[in-house]
Amino acid sequence: MTKVEKRARNRSKMVIGVRLSGKDKEKKSEIAGTLVHTLDISPTGARLAGLREHIEAGTIVTLQRQHKRAKCKVAWCREVAPREIQIGVQFVESEPGFWGVDLAQDPKASDEKKLWTLLAPKEK
Repeated sequence: MTKVEKRARNRSKMVIGVRLSGKDKEKKSEIAGTLVHTLDISPTGARLAGLREHIEAGTIVTLQRQHKRAKCKVAWCREVAPREIQIGVQFVESEPGFWGVDLAQDPKASDEKKLWTLLAPKEK
């Protein structure tokens, strides 16, 4: 069984800028407001890129998207190129609506349709 078959939820490919902060438990160093971006998202977490330093798996970090914040646990960390780090994060608690996209819709719905949902002006 592949990792994708084991995954409880499908991921949607989507690039969204977020701010990452926290404290690396191994190095005891501060991760202060680093701008990163998603590569793909799900209702339970995301794959993030744009980091320059490793973050130990198990570290609790905070993601900020616009005015919303969410605590996440780093599930894995890998270097994909020199000084190009990707991490997988899982929300510590359920964060419905954090991404601003309805990810609960039909799994066959296109990523393009989800993107237009994100970009559409909000009704007041």
